[in-house]
Amino acid sequence: MHISVRWNIALDSGMLIACFLSIFLFSIYHIKANAEEFAPTPATAAQAEFEERTARKRSGDIIAEGIPQNIVDAIAEISEDATHIGSKQEYPPLWPLFRQNELIGWAFDSIDLINIPGFAGTPIDVLVVIDTEGTYVGVKVLNHAEPVLAYGVGPPRLKAYTDQYKGLSLRKNIKVRIRSYEGEEGGSNTFVDGITMATASIVVLNDTVILSALKVASNVLDGFSYREKGKVRHDQFEEKSWDELLESGWVAHSRITNNDIDALFVDTSVDSPSNEPDALFTDLYFASLNVPTIGRNILGDEVYAQLMKEELQPGEQAILVASNGPFSTRGEDFVRGSVPDRLGLFQNELPLEIRDLMLYRLNTRNTPHIPEFEDFTVFKTKASSLFDPSLPWVLNLTVKRSKMFGGESFTRALPVAYALPESFFIIPEDPDHRDPPWVQIWDARIVDVAILIVSLIILSLIFIFQDRLVRNSSCLHRIRWIFLFYTLGFIGWYAQGQLSVINIFPIVRSLWEGFSIGMYLIDPITFILWIYVFISLILWGRGVFCGWLCPVGALQEMIAWLAKKLHIRQWKISDKHHRQFWSLKYLILAVLIVASVFSTSNAIRMSEVEPFKTVITEIFVRHWPFVLYAVIILGLGLFVHKFYCRYICPLGAGLAILGWFRRFEWLERRKECGTPCGYCATSKVCGIRAIEATGKINYDECIQCLDCVAVLKAADRCVVSMLENKKLKQV
Repeated sequence: MHISVRWNIALDSGMLIACFLSIFLFSIYHIKANAEEFAPTPATAAQAEFEERTARKRSGDIIAEGIPQNIVDAIAEISEDATHIGSKQEYPPLWPLFRQNELIGWAFDSIDLINIPGFAGTPIDVLVVIDTEGTYVGVKVLNHAEPVLAYGVGPPRLKAYTDQYKGLSLRKNIKVRIRSYEGEEGGSNTFVDGITMATASIVVLNDTVILSALKVASNVLDGFSYREKGKVRHDQFEEKSWDELLESGWVAHSRITNNDIDALFVDTSVDSPSNEPDALFTDLYFASLNVPTIGRNILGDEVYAQLMKEELQPGEQAILVASNGPFSTRGEDFVRGSVPDRLGLFQNELPLEIRDLMLYRLNTRNTPHIPEFEDFTVFKTKASSLFDPSLPWVLNLTVKRSKMFGGESFTRALPVAYALPESFFIIPEDPDHRDPPWVQIWDARIVDVAILIVSLIILSLIFIFQDRLVRNSSCLHRIRWIFLFYTLGFIGWYAQGQLSVINIFPIVRSLWEGFSIGMYLIDPITFILWIYVFISLILWGRGVFCGWLCPVGALQEMIAWLAKKLHIRQWKISDKHHRQFWSLKYLILAVLIVASVFSTSNAIRMSEVEPFKTVITEIFVRHWPFVLYAVIILGLGLFVHKFYCRYICPLGAGLAILGWFRRFEWLERRKECGTPCGYCATSKVCGIRAIEATGKINYDECIQCLDCVAVLKAADRCVVSMLENKKLKQV
């Protein structure tokens, strides 16, 4: 007898060690196989030189007084050319960078400019360096509380991501490629590769970089425009008369009198106002001719086609300026093909050059319904200029007055505004008006969201019609195992939908920091799961999630099945110790909640008590202490059914507390359950031991596997039914 017991103990111990070693060696193999993802690239001679130069800068080669050392170190790491960092400006808050005495760019801390909460509920702090041409020199993450970035992705892979910004233009709309097949380059769009397991955090990081950089560039770069120019829609045309063009404002008209001009010089010392203040000074008309509805109606189809094909280069814009009256808009000394002295084009308060197109070579009088003008000139803008025809612009009429007999002269400008409807143009996406991060992520994951919603509907139907389902226990088991594999494979490893106690921390902090729905929407899979779990908690208790939707819980059930098939002896835990161990997970939850009140980052570190990141997020590709801990936790499940779920899981404890508000005790029981029958309370039916000796189900611990209800409905398994049938046969 003693020999047999010792042999069984030795066998169990040997199998445990073998299991640990197998999973551990498998994990080490994974780590080595993926080592290139975590390890820096082998240093080349150029990299070694760069590292040496960076080290010298950090030791004092960069002149920087009164600047935090972490900022100096980050700038030294990013910029190869900076030798001096100027004092921090107030607005926009930035540090100018110099090479000797030459300004070469600016560095700024995103936290001074933008505040986009990350997945952890706090902003990601990023140092960004741009040059004077509007190009990213580099990006470095200074600080963040994103759990996946800190404990899953790791610094090397995060740096590999941020290195993608180097050399990209601020004028490009930079997007994160969330799926490998998405993201076509072209136009104003360019894509950087995201990190699959950290999609939400990376999208927030990208928006933080882009929006903070645009704020700075708009203030420090002359004529900076980060939106691609609007393009004329040449497929739209509507026939309009001259009067209709005037009425709609598509041809601007301004009748300027002497009195209007006098008002411009009222604060000068020029001679007295005009003798005829109401007399016409000039009758001014101007319009954008590239738009077909305007250009074709004014010039005629033949001349318009000739203008667009032969006279204008791609990107150039034609502007008609026509006038009547004593004041010539071109001027008496105007030279064809030159820049006009009396006209100026302005957009966003910036002057833009226009030059005569010399359209006299074309027949401009082939549209009889257009009135005759004393001055009729078509100017063009440069293709390389910042002029955007889809945005409002201003034509300035410049007037000069002088004192008589060669005295002092003054020049004034009379602005006339012009704007066209957006329907005339193809408007590119404006990087400064980006969709919130959560909208970007939901758009990219719409298929995943649809699959998840369908599966949750199926799960709801399982519980709604469970009374019929449990009558066929083999069908129940097949459906349950299919769903468990789906939970582990799709929700867990693919969609990264493992709920965690970390998700509770922002809710706790929102009690005094304020609530932001965008923070919770940033991960659609997690958001939908939480909504469903909260609803199911009220209806059925924590078991819907813990028994059906938790990937680690599903994996533990598979391990328990493996232990059963291998005939591994289960450790016997007394009822007393079993109840004492239950309280352990509530204690862990309390410690984590208190820690999150004082420091989210510390609470996130302590939440490593959950093996979720190692098992689900990283799939065991992680540093060996985390892997070893996860292996031990899972390995204990070979000897105690769902050991982690029962005694350690703080998330399960939190859900159990919320489950106290449950409205129904819907799992069917019989009055004989517990007394005299206690069959379902044994581990043969309830592996997690959530059925008390009285026959009552402890919904705080129940995982809603439905096995006990299936036994109750089975005449050949329920002890009470079997006894009743036996009595009937005897009668």
